[in-house]
Amino acid sequence: MLEVETASIRGPFLWLAAWLLGNTLSQFGTRQNCATASRWVNRADLDIPMKNVINQLMECKKALAAEKYNRVTMTKPALLLTALFWVALPACADILPFLSTYTGTPGEDLNIQSANATFDGTNFEFTSTVDAAVGTTPDVFYVWGVDRGLLSNEALFGSFAPNILFDSVVILDDIGGTPGGEVVDFAAGGTVTPLPGADVTVSGDTISAFVPGADLPSASPSTDLVNLWTRQGIDSTMTNQIAEFAPANGDAPITATPEPTSVGLLCAGMLGMATFARKWWAA
Repeated sequence: MLEVETASIRGPFLWLAAWLLGNTLSQFGTRQNCATASRWVNRADLDIPMKNVINQLMECKKALAAEKYNRVTMTKPALLLTALFWVALPACADILPFLSTYTGTPGEDLNIQSANATFDGTNFEFTSTVDAAVGTTPDVFYVWGVDRGLLSNEALFGSFAPNILFDSVVILDDIGGTPGGEVVDFAAGGTVTPLPGADVTVSGDTISAFVPGADLPSASPSTDLVNLWTRQGIDSTMTNQIAEFAPANGDAPITATPEPTSVGLLCAGMLGMATFARKWWAA
């Protein structure tokens, strides 16, 4: 399993905003968005994703600004708290899981919750789960970079992400509600191999693909490394389309698993040995 930073981790700026929100509400009165945000922030057991909390806080800010309160009637401490709340709120956005360079839509289906890549001796399987249903945000792609050690320089992102190494990619998507994908092998001159539609599946917040080992030829597939990144748009020259990496700063090993047929043969062999041993002892 690839290590992924979840979005539900609270940060100091969020707690500051929550405290300021509580004090601001005492001056402005309760508004629906403000009440919801305040409840979410102060109930850690609800495990609400941070993006949702901040979105509610932003809506609260808009609602309060639209009220056009008469500031003459407000005390100086209240005015100070309100000003601090306005300043602290944008700071909360800095602790969102997306890269600071990302300029696309902050959709929850770009936020990776878990990811796993396996090889069973014949096929690869790539599976990832995100914060929302796949396809919620338009033009989103799930890109698996595979490092087989076949290029002299595999830091294809350059200084943008020097520790993300790969010589091929598996690109998955659910554009128009139709799952699809392709393999691009840079070590073979950028050869593109489309994946059969049946090999790419989407189930709610999870997208998976089976890729034949022949599409990713390697001297030792079970020791290859991978990284997953989400992006809105597929222009390889625009790194600002990339929302996040998993792992955040490097590659992770592929998990080797036995083929179902291999497991069956192993079990049959063990059963045969047990039967032979029992007859031998009986004799």
